[in-house]
Amino acid sequence: MTPSRMFGIIVGSLSGLLAVVLLLAGGGLLWAVDAHTDEAGYFHTKSHLYSTTTRAIATHDIDLEDLPGSAASLRIRPEGPVFVGVAKRSDVQAYLAGVDRDEIEDVDFYPFKVSYDRFPGRRAPAAPAGRDIWVASGTAGKPLQWRVQKGDWSVVAMNRDGSPGVSFHAKVEARMPILHRLAVWGLILGGVLAVTSAALLTWAARSRVATPA
Repeated sequence: MTPSRMFGIIVGSLSGLLAVVLLLAGGGLLWAVDAHTDEAGYFHTKSHLYSTTTRAIATHDIDLEDLPGSAASLRIRPEGPVFVGVAKRSDVQAYLAGVDRDEIEDVDFYPFKVSYDRFPGRRAPAAPAGRDIWVASGTAGKPLQWRVQKGDWSVVAMNRDGSPGVSFHAKVEARMPILHRLAVWGLILGGVLAVTSAALLTWAARSRVATPA
């Protein structure tokens, strides 16, 4: 076996294997995106109950420093007399300093389970809608809509008057257009590698036939 023919067989086989992986991954991702998103391209959870006896429910620090700009959008649909807002983590900490609240430590959607950290306090906060810290906000009938940005953020849910006893149902929805592009590029690259693999293996096979015994 000549070195060139051996090279063709090895590279062709590896290209074929990688092509299969990319085609399966791209096809699977494309199916998941198309089958599990709505007409606007949003993935969404079912409506779940979030409840606390305190004055606020907030998320821990959401660090988005490594997320490409405009790579995702977040939408929260609250049901009930609550205010939901997104603000910089530092602004939320200043606003809720000394306020009795629960912060979401972990949440699983399938099945739904949420765990909280309790931060006790005695101070009554000002009504959230009157603060100018929010980059996006929503109430019942007006979903929170936010194009995700880099930074440290927190999502806060409160009664509109800042009173204790926050309880509401909400759907969380997210859109990541990059997933569709990744799926398409995976299929394209997989197809190119499949053609390359077939060409190399065909060339190696013909070289064998053409080589004298």
